[in-house]
Amino acid sequence: VLVSNFITGSIIKFFMNQFEKVPLIKAIYNPLKDLMSLFGSGSSNTAKKVVLVDLDKVGIRTIGLVMREEFDDLPVGTFADDMIAVYIPMSYMLGGFTTLVPRSSVVEVDIPVEKAIKLAITGWIKADKNAL
Repeated sequence: VLVSNFITGSIIKFFMNQFEKVPLIKAIYNPLKDLMSLFGSGSSNTAKKVVLVDLDKVGIRTIGLVMREEFDDLPVGTFADDMIAVYIPMSYMLGGFTTLVPRSSVVEVDIPVEKAIKLAITGWIKADKNAL
């Protein structure tokens, strides 16, 4: 309620802008803010698909979120046309990593993104029969 109020919202926005100017805090806060907005609704950067990624050399599959399927804004030839960016979260949100993989090495899974993240964060410990 306070943030949506014009006066208090302006004050909070002012302090957040000052907060983001501190070099060390800026280096930590901005990526965390981006990560949190990544999973929020309404963001253009929101993951839209859950996939299983084949890691052929290791012989395992892992769950991931398709983050980007087009690289039109990058110089031509930077990535092959069949590459997509897949974010693979680690258990207990200790981090994650983005891989660029051929589209042919992923299989789309019919799980909502929120459920997939919840399962990944808990290491699939809390997986129930309604999870899939």
